[in-house]
Amino acid sequence: MAKLHRLVKCDDRLNTHILTFILPATLGSDSAKDIISSEFMCGYQKWNISLVKQEKDSHIGAYLTLKNPSAGLYVTADYGFTLLSRGHYTKNESFMETGKLFTKQQPTQGRKAFISATDIKNPMKGFLLEKDQLYMEVMLANFRTYFEYQLQLPMTEKDRQKLGQMNEMKLETGFFSFGGAEWNAHIKVNDRNNNDTRGSSVVTLKRLSNFDHYCKFRYRMTLGVIEPTAIPGTQPIKPAPTPHNKVIRDEEKDSLFVDGDTQDKLSLPANVYRLATIKGIITIKIECIQSIMLTLLQIPMDRNRHRALRCYDRDKQAWLFEAHMKSDKLKFYIFYGDIATVPRNSIRMMNIGVSVLPAYGNTKLVKAVNSPYTKFYVQRPQDDFGLEIPTGIPMKDVSSFS
Repeated sequence: MAKLHRLVKCDDRLNTHILTFILPATLGSDSAKDIISSEFMCGYQKWNISLVKQEKDSHIGAYLTLKNPSAGLYVTADYGFTLLSRGHYTKNESFMETGKLFTKQQPTQGRKAFISATDIKNPMKGFLLEKDQLYMEVMLANFRTYFEYQLQLPMTEKDRQKLGQMNEMKLETGFFSFGGAEWNAHIKVNDRNNNDTRGSSVVTLKRLSNFDHYCKFRYRMTLGVIEPTAIPGTQPIKPAPTPHNKVIRDEEKDSLFVDGDTQDKLSLPANVYRLATIKGIITIKIECIQSIMLTLLQIPMDRNRHRALRCYDRDKQAWLFEAHMKSDKLKFYIFYGDIATVPRNSIRMMNIGVSVLPAYGNTKLVKAVNSPYTKFYVQRPQDDFGLEIPTGIPMKDVSSFS
């Protein structure tokens, strides 16, 4: 099995992730079996890598797989594999691909002939390290995720009756995964036919799972007669022509989801039937940009008593959050309550962002200094040190926030 040894997240324009895996030296043997990593999260999606020895020759293929994509989900990414040499970086064996498309029909990308077993065993190459291990770096960057779905609008009175009352016709897309939750879109069709130019239909995005936390989801929606995304190896089905040929492109939204709903909605300015083909098919395209899970804590402002508040992350792990108000400026400490559950010989990396939200008034949200923070945790009886989180809020102003 490929064991994840190190993860480096670069703060660059392409959101680059570099993962280092430890591979067994048996990869270069004649009886080598396929090596598969456990799942890991990058670009708000789950992935794994696999190294497969070809049957006809001694070459080994390297592959990247998008886990469990739903129909209509499209993810593009740049990726690369590098087998590290202990001799010199010029002896590394690597390849890189840019803008590759991952879908339900084609969830795996890679190369069949990445490296030969002979090169792995060659001491001049220097791939075998101490303890007969191999180190491989996998780079992922420039993620783009979007979801496309075609909906059939009711074209006859009989179709409308099947959906329900005339003023309460609702259509929904299939689901897709992003940021550890499942989502879909709903259209409330308030337009009866395409004779009216003005529209009154409403489109909303809904969260279908992971309701333990609030969620801040950044996305952009497009509706209309849209050319479908071309999947390599398949023949795209072009939409039928429409006399109106209008497309609605919504602005980028940063919506807060409490449970499954949000207050942000897209009210269509045009009749929904004028956004569809002659046969009544309308396409919804959702570009997914960012998803952040949030926990809201109400902290009592008591200088003489420190009270730790308990909260949980998306993996049901406990954390303790404590406010310290005896210094000049407000600061917090976060302790990992379930640190004893980290597997032995493993490290857990957490990315934590903290902001202070005033209880009332017009004061804007205040981010902690240098937030978000990244910290690595290993197994121990308890988290004795905690993570110190300073803010720029003077203690004399705390009363105006509380």
